[in-house]
Amino acid sequence: DCISRWCVGKEVQLCRRKPPLPVGLAVHARMEAAPGTLRRTDSEVQSVQSVQLAGMVTGMWNTLKDNAAASVREAKPWAELFERNTFAKPKSGEALTRLRKNFSYFRVNYGIVGVGTTALVMLLNPWSLVVLAGLALVWMYAYIIHPAPIPFNGRELSDREKFAVLAGSSLVTIFFLTSVGTTLFYALGLSAVIIGLHGVLKVPDDLFLDDVPAAQTTGLLSFFQGPVGPPTRPPTVVTVV
Repeated sequence: DCISRWCVGKEVQLCRRKPPLPVGLAVHARMEAAPGTLRRTDSEVQSVQSVQLAGMVTGMWNTLKDNAAASVREAKPWAELFERNTFAKPKSGEALTRLRKNFSYFRVNYGIVGVGTTALVMLLNPWSLVVLAGLALVWMYAYIIHPAPIPFNGRELSDREKFAVLAGSSLVTIFFLTSVGTTLFYALGLSAVIIGLHGVLKVPDDLFLDDVPAAQTTGLLSFFQGPVGPPTRPPTVVTVV
């Protein structure tokens, strides 16, 4: 394949270059030259994906745990919540005022009561827990384990279409195919009744509002409050004799 030629007093050896192999043959040749290379690459990719998934789940769990711990630290003493000598039947027109003050003061405690009541009701209905766990795994697979577009009917679903399909399937499963929706409504209703009864029957102390930030005492219910700040004193009249 090589030809010797004299060029400018020097012998130059001209060699023909071999044409490149087709893509399939080239890949086959690389596999024969280094067997197991592609398999090692796939295993490394799977290992990296597993590490990323574990890190993402761990980060989400740590964030949730830190937020829950911070919320629990902001809760009022439970002995103050269930102090028996502070419960009385509200007078006419006093129920809403009590509920507003107690909710502003015990809002973290009420949240814990609501979550605990819902969790207890769900534990008493294990089938509902199984359904919710299955739906959670489907969402995790679609957005964490396999975030790539999902092929469907000869084309790939966009992120919006994937979310719409998952949301619609979850709602149909929860409210029409199983009794999970009924269980959730029952748990939320029971939590609302417990919190509402406590907020109406608990006599709020005047010191409650001192611990409520200004941002928590404003909003849709701000018209129930009087003027903020100390009352203005009448002007002093000085008589000169």
